[in-house]
Amino acid sequence: MCASLAGLCVMTGAAIFTVRHTDWHQASENTSYGFAYILAWLAFPLALASGIVYVILRKRE
Repeated sequence: MCASLAGLCVMTGAAIFTVRHTDWHQASENTSYGFAYILAWLAFPLALASGIVYVILRKRE
């Protein structure tokens, strides 16, 4: 349950950051997202999947 909530919080934070920084939406050769931004979007599905797996395995006990 907590991992799912953490995943949703990560997604919310990354989405808000994406919307607030509109200068990235323009095509430019020198623009990069950075490793922390990409890591946040990778952490979202992993945390969400971890929470779902936890709930499924917890029900089996």
